[in-house]
Amino acid sequence: VVSKSIGKLHRLLMGAENPNLQIDHINRNKKDCRKKNMRFALNKENCANSATYKSNKSTGHKNVYAVGDTYRVIIRKDGKSRHFGYYRNINEAVEVANAARKKLFGEFAFIEKNNWRINHE
Repeated sequence: VVSKSIGKLHRLLMGAENPNLQIDHINRNKKDCRKKNMRFALNKENCANSATYKSNKSTGHKNVYAVGDTYRVIIRKDGKSRHFGYYRNINEAVEVANAARKKLFGEFAFIEKNNWRINHE
């Protein structure tokens, strides 16, 4: 019930009238309800701004998957998987994933800053 109330608050603060638009939190913190941190988004745009999926336990990095002793970058957009290569170095794979998301999703792309999550090779 609380999450529905918060969602209604976000929509009220933003003056959202179109039920097809969602409120996206630019910094991904749903408790940060400053107008400068919120924007209207389609569902697919809001999803593009999400962090790592819980199902990707192999690396902890969005769109980067461990395959043997390499790391594969795969990004889905509009129902299609796009392959961006295999990399021996996880840092390189994360950089490629960041660049690809920026190209595919623009301002809604989730970008890992300074590879802050990388703690292994």
